[in-house]
Amino acid sequence: MLPFSEQIPSRGVYSYKNPLFFDLLDHCYQIVMVSLNIPTILRSNVEESQSNLTPIPPHSAQRQETMNKHIPSIAMLTVLLSPPLQAQSTQYETAILAGGCFWCVESDYEKLDGVVDAISGYTDGHLDMPSYEEVSMGDSGHIEAVEVIYDPKRVSYEEILDYYWRHIDPTRDDGQFCDRGEQYRPVIFYRGSKQKAAAYQSLSRIRQNKPFAEQIKVELKPVATFYPAEEYHQDYYLKNPVRYQYYRYACRRDQRVESLWGSH
Repeated sequence: MLPFSEQIPSRGVYSYKNPLFFDLLDHCYQIVMVSLNIPTILRSNVEESQSNLTPIPPHSAQRQETMNKHIPSIAMLTVLLSPPLQAQSTQYETAILAGGCFWCVESDYEKLDGVVDAISGYTDGHLDMPSYEEVSMGDSGHIEAVEVIYDPKRVSYEEILDYYWRHIDPTRDDGQFCDRGEQYRPVIFYRGSKQKAAAYQSLSRIRQNKPFAEQIKVELKPVATFYPAEEYHQDYYLKNPVRYQYYRYACRRDQRVESLWGSH
């Protein structure tokens, strides 16, 4: 994974999955090969008749004319290959939060403006590189959690926490919603003194202003090693929308949240 200062939002406009990018890349590659008198390297799945390019003699007027003609395409390719200025200058920060099923927590945070990415994973256990099966059994000591990567210029850590409270059931410490066990309990993992102070202040405000009578049972702890979950868990709500929505509805997650906090 790239350093946070170099990461680009995975669903942003600067996506290298755009077909236009590959078409332009291939087009400019051929231009450069021909203009520099370098033999074209043919790919195995392209017919030779489609790749029959005639090299242009060095220092010829034809070469200069060809280069001038395609300068806009090359310039566009340079723009596409260059990281956006925002990604170069932004220092992203992280918050690690546990609120039950990480599919749901990840899904909720990826809807929050200012969040760059949310990664499902495991933390706070005694095994290295735990598997989903080991965590689910409750024997590894890990908790399902989400690493939230966010742009502090667009959303603050305090706002990340405010959002957290209103998307979980903070009255339970034996699991969340239909998931039972310590591996599903709610925890705020703070990093450093600044996040610690903000977390305790947030907890104090919630205790004073909560719209329900039950006690707050969310734990506050320093961060531990965070292990990203298996790839099939990442963006599960996008990869398996029907199964995800059925699970979330059957767990009555949204219904319980609304009964505690009211409509969002």
